Amino acid sequence: MRDFRGFAEASRRLADLHLRYEQADPYPGIVEKVSGDVSGTSPLELYRVAKMKIPKAKGKPDRSTVICNGQPGNDEDRGRTASAGHP
Repeated sequence: MRDFRGFAEASRRLADLHLRYEQADPYPGIVEKVSGDVSGTSPLELYRVAKMKIPKAKGKPDRSTVICNGQPGNDEDRGRTASAGHP
């Protein structure tokens, strides 16, 4: 191993990220939209992902948006649809 100190530092930073990810600042610019009645839904269930989809724009994948647990306009299947993307 040529760069042991660099590898050790990267390992420490990765371990810190894994152990303290809940305290990390959220990525700026993310817009979260939730449709449907979520008043009685726990955060654990609300953010559980069963199905993810990257929508298409002009026939190509639009990776700026991710749709979780359903499709817009079809939230009767799961009771809600959540999508996140850049504004």
